[in-house]
Amino acid sequence: MEFQDKNTFTLRYTFNGEKKENNNYKTDQWINLPFANFKISIRDFDNISSQQKEFEQNAYYFMVNNPNTIVNKIVKEIVVTPLNAEAKTITIKLREKNPGKASDIVNNIAEEFNSYDVEKVVRLQIIFFPLLIPPYHR
Repeated sequence: MEFQDKNTFTLRYTFNGEKKENNNYKTDQWINLPFANFKISIRDFDNISSQQKEFEQNAYYFMVNNPNTIVNKIVKEIVVTPLNAEAKTITIKLREKNPGKASDIVNNIAEEFNSYDVEKVVRLQIIFFPLLIPPYHR
C-alpha cells in the first residue's frame, strides 16, 4: 500500500500468481477484491507520510490468509477435554502466541458448544414432550 494523501492510496497485490496494481482507491470506502472485502481508514496521515519517506517501498502492507490454512493450524494447537461428564462441562485450551486471539477463539468455541447443547435439549423436548402429554390433552 502506498498513500498519496489522506484520501487516496495505491494497492499492489498478488492473486493466483498474478501481480496487480490498482491506483486511486479512496479511504473509508469498501474495496471489493476477488479474495477479500475491506475498508482502509487513516487516523494520522502525517505519521504515515513520514514513515513512507523513511522506507523505499512497502512501508505499509498486510496479508490475507487462506481460512482453511488458519483452521488447520488452530486444529493442531487446540485441546478440548471433558471436565465433568455429569455436568456436561469441557475444558478448552489453545496454544497461541497472541493471548487476545486465543481468548477470542476459545470463547467462540465455548459459545458454539453451549449453542449446540441448548439446540440438542430443545430437539429432545420437541421429540419427547408430546409423548409425555396424556392422550386426552392432545
